Amino acid sequence: MDPVEINAGSYYLRQLRADDLIDDRETLRAFGFADPDAHIAGRSAGWQADTAYTWAIADPPTGTLLGEVGLASVDRATGHAEAICWVAVDQRGHGIAGTVLGSVLRFGFGALDLRAVDYSHPPSDTAAARVAEKLGWHPVEPAEAHRPTETHPTGARPVDTEPTGTRTDDAPTGSVRTDGTRTAAALTDCARTDGARQTWRATA
Repeated sequence: MDPVEINAGSYYLRQLRADDLIDDRETLRAFGFADPDAHIAGRSAGWQADTAYTWAIADPPTGTLLGEVGLASVDRATGHAEAICWVAVDQRGHGIAGTVLGSVLRFGFGALDLRAVDYSHPPSDTAAARVAEKLGWHPVEPAEAHRPTETHPTGARPVDTEPTGTRTDDAPTGSVRTDGTRTAAALTDCARTDGARQTWRATA
């Protein structure tokens, strides 16, 4: 599928870019991504392979990158996917995650004809749980959670983590609290953790 852009009200969902008009690489590097070019290429590959549909969360007046949101581990045959989202630490507390996730879910259930979208987070992430409840997601048992059969274009299944130095208290995304000891590469679309996680599901 060719990438599409979404007007999410106060935010504009577009593709990550590295061109003469908009170049997100410096911002991604500042957020902790060690190889912005590879990250952008991986996001583009997901669209082309129909396995992941991701967007940069942008401020409409300036185009400034505020985070990312998307659907990953997409299985069109079963109609399942996983939601991913991260928001820059200085932008948290404004309801960004809830707004953009709602728009992406509508795209998934409408344009992609998905039936269910899951995401998971550590049980201690109460902020994530609050946003999930606000959006009408319902908790599911771990055994019922969607387990992707394909890897993400970047080579690993997403666990909805954030790059080093970012933390969003309003993102229902399984965000981990980083202490600077883990590299950005390890926090970007890393494999699902083995620890206990709360999984939520939105259904069409």
